[in-house]
Amino acid sequence: MKDECVFLISREDLDKYEFPELCSAVDAILPETKKNVFSFSLPNRSIDVIKKKQEGLKIFIHGVAAASAGCGAIPIPGLSLACDLALITSALLFMHNVLGLNTSAIEKLAKPLGKSVSELRANTNDTWIFEEINPNLVQMLLMWNATMLLLTAAEPVLDFVPVFGAIFGLGLFAVPGLFLVGCDSDRFILQAGDDLIIPCYFYSQNEPQLITVQWEKLGAGRLVQRYQINKTLFDQLDPDYRNRAQMFEKEIAEGNVSLRLDNVRLSDTGTYRLNVNATSGAGHKDITIQVGAIGRSPRFYSFVTKKNDSVLVCESTGWYPVPNVTWQNPAWRNITKSSQTHETDSRDGTVWVRSAMTFPSGSKGSSTCTIWNPLLHQGISSTYTLPAIGYGPYIQSRVTGGGRSVLTCQSSGWYPTPEVSWHNDLGDTMTRFLLTELTNSTDGSVSVKSSLKLKAGLSGNYTCTIWNPVLEQGLFHRFTVLSEYTHRLSVCVIVGACYHWCML
Repeated sequence: MKDECVFLISREDLDKYEFPELCSAVDAILPETKKNVFSFSLPNRSIDVIKKKQEGLKIFIHGVAAASAGCGAIPIPGLSLACDLALITSALLFMHNVLGLNTSAIEKLAKPLGKSVSELRANTNDTWIFEEINPNLVQMLLMWNATMLLLTAAEPVLDFVPVFGAIFGLGLFAVPGLFLVGCDSDRFILQAGDDLIIPCYFYSQNEPQLITVQWEKLGAGRLVQRYQINKTLFDQLDPDYRNRAQMFEKEIAEGNVSLRLDNVRLSDTGTYRLNVNATSGAGHKDITIQVGAIGRSPRFYSFVTKKNDSVLVCESTGWYPVPNVTWQNPAWRNITKSSQTHETDSRDGTVWVRSAMTFPSGSKGSSTCTIWNPLLHQGISSTYTLPAIGYGPYIQSRVTGGGRSVLTCQSSGWYPTPEVSWHNDLGDTMTRFLLTELTNSTDGSVSVKSSLKLKAGLSGNYTCTIWNPVLEQGLFHRFTVLSEYTHRLSVCVIVGACYHWCML
């Protein structure tokens, strides 16, 4: 440009101001070899940009076709197919990104339009262009030589260019007799009880007539769904699927042969085949379904061996396949090696798992048991604190203004919550004027503080007992309350002795 030009543009909205003029100015000064690169980098926000990309992609497709022909000229068995797969996969990936058909690009386009991604995608019949571009997809499409495939693939790709919610068909190429059957994925993993939709489609270049669609479970010979002459043949379906499986009949003529399977079961695991037959062609697709189950939250119980060791058992039912069990100590260190785990098959096909961990006598603290489903990549963790005998107890006493003695018994480090009781010399349980406080500590243990208020002048021996109901063990402390006369006598003796010592 001879004269310097200034263009006003908005990064937030490229449709405003002078962004188109800027693109035209840059395109005018670029050499021919760089114009396509520049047009490929522009966002798909106008028909002019899309048409420029169309012209550039035509040249690109012919170049890929020439490279494919070069590979085919080399007389090495299998080289041509391997070369075509690599070339076509990379070519489709490139066109996929240039035309903004990846999920992130469509999401960016959907926001300013106020529409969802599914609404924009619904405007095209060739849903396979939204799938992940990989060699498996290309191999399914590889029904013709590389050149014809690229021309065929370019048509639906270039047909889908969402500009302000509209689809502009460019109508580049057509291959007579094309008939494809495909699905969004060939493997589905889900949890028992979930509902499943297997998105599948067929594409026919010619108008299909007398469409027959059949879903069957391979190996078992079980008919899941069958559609023929505009209706579903329920009488021929396997009873196990009759009320759970369905197709979208109103959309079959448009190419939608998806299967919906409600409330999947463990017995649904297996390989399924979709067969589509019509006057314009036929094809099939195999799908693998894997169903897993997450069991119930782990349940704990413990017992003490003859050697006084503590054994903690973690168990849970309802898992499939066999889960992994791990143990961790309070510092989150893996201590699974010290455990023993056993699995038992249940009648409903699930697995009952039981894992035991042995702790030496006197062990305290919490342990975490995690049961993990390796198929679903989900699990459940639960933490259990070992039964523990606390410290002490010790008793403090004080006398109120009314002459009543208050005995306070304290102890910490118990688990689970202990039982506290007071007894006198006669073995009577002291329940009146008793106040017990239980406090949960940060380490999961329980602290005890129990206060007993005695009548004024009451003396004798009083015992505080703290008992662990799980371990059936406890601790006690006996405290002697002196009478008022004995208390005064003791004070006098002490004072007298002190006075005598001071006089010396």
